[in-house]
Amino acid sequence: FIPLAEESGLLVRMGEWVLRRGCLRAQQWRQQTGWPLRVAVNLSAVQLEHPDILNTVASALRDTGLDPTALELEITESVVVRESLRAADILNQLRALGVSIAIDDFGVGYSSFAYLRELPVDRFKLDRSFISAIPQSEADSRLASALIAMAHRLEVGIVAEGVETAEQAMFLKDHGCDECQGYYLGRPMPEARFEAVLVEHSQTHQALLSDMIARANEAASSRQTATV
Repeated sequence: FIPLAEESGLLVRMGEWVLRRGCLRAQQWRQQTGWPLRVAVNLSAVQLEHPDILNTVASALRDTGLDPTALELEITESVVVRESLRAADILNQLRALGVSIAIDDFGVGYSSFAYLRELPVDRFKLDRSFISAIPQSEADSRLASALIAMAHRLEVGIVAEGVETAEQAMFLKDHGCDECQGYYLGRPMPEARFEAVLVEHSQTHQALLSDMIARANEAASSRQTATV
């Protein structure tokens, strides 16, 4: 339905709803759990070209109270290549708001190295087509490791998409990939289930932290007693 939404002009309004919803829930989860969550929201070519995109993002952050550093906007590499100079200008303005920028489907848009170097980008998201055959495919493994190395040379974070096996995750870890996402780490889930997982991990983290503090205090008290 996305092409139809683009043709009818509804995609801009739909995209704004998704953005606001994502910011709102991220802010609620951050307050509820204390975790410094980052939410990633896709921007389509139509949204990126819209003259009000900066105000849309700024108002979503302002109205929901979400820290701009907690929002990541994802734009596909093909859109950035097609829009060229205008895209770079818009991304610079968006980044000035404090949000981070990620290039989605990295590696399939045929960008030149020189052009990528000039983009105001925080993360590249390595397309899953480069991940599915590693580490079994030597050619794909070499290509994936080269793209990871290129991102690091550009001082940009790299996220691997579509990680589905332990072998893929280990390969990416061994080659310095910063982050991974995919079914191996977690599948899509309803909002309520995700919230329950966050609360569970938050409680576990707090319990471990409290235990560590108690042990540290006990050890300090023992040393003080021994000294006396």
